[in-house]
Amino acid sequence: MIQEFFDRIVENINLSYKKSNFASIGDIFLSKLSKFPEIKYFGRRRTSTRFFHPLIFILIFIIFLGVSDAPISYYGTFTLFLGLFGFFLGVKIKFRKIELPEKFFYPSLILFFIFVALTFYNWSIFSKLGLIPFSMIYLSQKKYSFEIYLTAFVVSLLIFFQIGYWAISLPYLFLSLLFMALSLRHNEDYHIKNLKSFLVLFSILILFGQYPSILPFALGYWIFFFLYYLMVIIFIGNKGKLHEIVTNNLWKITFLLIVIGTFYWILDLVAYGGIPILEPLKRGSLDPWYTMAAHLLPLGTILLVSLVGMEMEKKKARSVALIFVVFTLITMGILGYRTQIALTIIGVLIASAFTELITLEEITILGGAGALGLIAMTGLRNIILQTKISVIDAIRYRVGLTLSSYDILAQLGGLRGFTHGFVHVASYPSLATLMPGLAYSPRRYIGVFVGAGNVSITSTIMGPLVIDFGIIGVFLGMFFLGFLLRKSHDLIKKIEGREKALFIAFYSIFLGYAIIGIETGIVDFEVLLTFFVGFLYILYRS
Repeated sequence: MIQEFFDRIVENINLSYKKSNFASIGDIFLSKLSKFPEIKYFGRRRTSTRFFHPLIFILIFIIFLGVSDAPISYYGTFTLFLGLFGFFLGVKIKFRKIELPEKFFYPSLILFFIFVALTFYNWSIFSKLGLIPFSMIYLSQKKYSFEIYLTAFVVSLLIFFQIGYWAISLPYLFLSLLFMALSLRHNEDYHIKNLKSFLVLFSILILFGQYPSILPFALGYWIFFFLYYLMVIIFIGNKGKLHEIVTNNLWKITFLLIVIGTFYWILDLVAYGGIPILEPLKRGSLDPWYTMAAHLLPLGTILLVSLVGMEMEKKKARSVALIFVVFTLITMGILGYRTQIALTIIGVLIASAFTELITLEEITILGGAGALGLIAMTGLRNIILQTKISVIDAIRYRVGLTLSSYDILAQLGGLRGFTHGFVHVASYPSLATLMPGLAYSPRRYIGVFVGAGNVSITSTIMGPLVIDFGIIGVFLGMFFLGFLLRKSHDLIKKIEGREKALFIAFYSIFLGYAIIGIETGIVDFEVLLTFFVGFLYILYRS
């Protein structure tokens, strides 16, 4: 009876969607882009995608180490190269599927419920032990385990946001989504039907809920409309498998990313009341939620470049890409965040290379121009702050400070870590306020440990890993990053058609953030969320 009720709601959404203007917004967007002028190629040498292999990360990291003359301890050096070795293994090693006989399903399920009950007696032990049978459920029963993990995901969300026990809920949230992505492929039509029913109920709770605490349950108020349209109108309002729905609506998703990013960029400037790049010391007063939502714009631009490169005539696609890239660089430049500018430049160059929108001569010129632009932003910052040092020295000192900070964190982190996840949890602004003192963000939290006080400190991509989880976490974290880049890179070669543009965008964003993260680290909430969503989709399709 309940399922029939949800089926009727889904059918009504289908009819409403087909009659709405939103159903044709992708076609309208594409028709406008097709009127752009053509831009001829400069140079003849085709850009080889081998330049953008995942292992390029190791080369860039070693170059980064060579920029500074700051001394690093033997232990700190060892942990850095251990992380790079883990990354190399993640790129090279291929896993075989692990399965258990189906007879283990019910014993695993019963054992998991026993551990759940014992959690009330001693949560620190039995909540961790429960992860073993929780994983065995998927390994022994792939066909019908999706609903079990969907239920576990909802319960974990409630525990996380309503009670605040993140040490219990986060591992189960991560594994629930992981196994949902893996098990969705098995009996997908059945699972999609149940998932749509859940999303309908989820949307009703959001729309008619009376408590403010429901907003964090929707993963933040700034993406509420994006989630609502994406899940309800696009996802529920269409039929087919998940990857078919995503592929058919890829233009709409691109349009939404660009529009929502631009909208919240405007809100961010209005709330700030000025131009952030001209006031770098006051930039911390930008609204964190608006800023994170504005960062959807570079993601949408990279996805747009991938799409036009796959589906439009190349010379017109170059025109579209150029205009949107310039627009994104200007908007992100006004906010004063070099990270998003660098992501746009690197991500677009990678996507353009894979879609043959750019020649080797052009990528050399544009890459050099992008580097000069970032150096100019650094120089402008130095002039405003009156630091009276050259740009080269500023870069060298910044790298030296970053490596010195990492060295301190490596000594503190030891084998198993010191903060045990607090730095990464602080990426979520509402939870960051629970951190001690003035450390209301991951980098400021790191600043406390290196003795910098209320200052944002970068510590390389491995810094947050080593202070949270020790050298074990460094190895496993970098192994995971290498694995993710290799899987997304492999899917570009295997997937054909429009969906290939999505994986080109995923890979461009992942590799771009990884290269930038060599210095800044990967601890921003929207970056972690992007990696995780992309990782789940890649697992589902690989």
